[in-house]
Amino acid sequence: MTEIVDGHNLLARIALRMGRIAVATEEARQAMDVASASDNLLTLAEVLAVVGQLAWAFDDATRSTMLHAGAEALRSKIGFVHPVPRARELARELDELRLDLGQAAFDRAWEHGAALDLDELANCASSVLHRKPSLSH
Repeated sequence: MTEIVDGHNLLARIALRMGRIAVATEEARQAMDVASASDNLLTLAEVLAVVGQLAWAFDDATRSTMLHAGAEALRSKIGFVHPVPRARELARELDELRLDLGQAAFDRAWEHGAALDLDELANCASSVLHRKPSLSH
């Protein structure tokens, strides 16, 4: 099951980089559907991070920050540590979100997202996955 989710996540990230938001949304939706049927927190965290990137493409920096925070909280819960290249990439993403929101709003969104339970995180992700594509970053 993890391999299926990883494949959809990869395709979603590629589509995002190409500016193909509708394709990215569909791939992330499929990844979320499969991950939701699993009890693998790392797999769910990876999907939440992709949906967070998608939220950013929808110009929703607050929801993006919340989803990234939720993903990080899940990773922390299981003791996952990012490899250095991914840690740097994530730091750049979070810096962009912080610049967009301002430090105080970023901190509020981060704290809120980190405190969400699994159902609340799934609802937050679902609200992104059911939007209509618009302009992207």
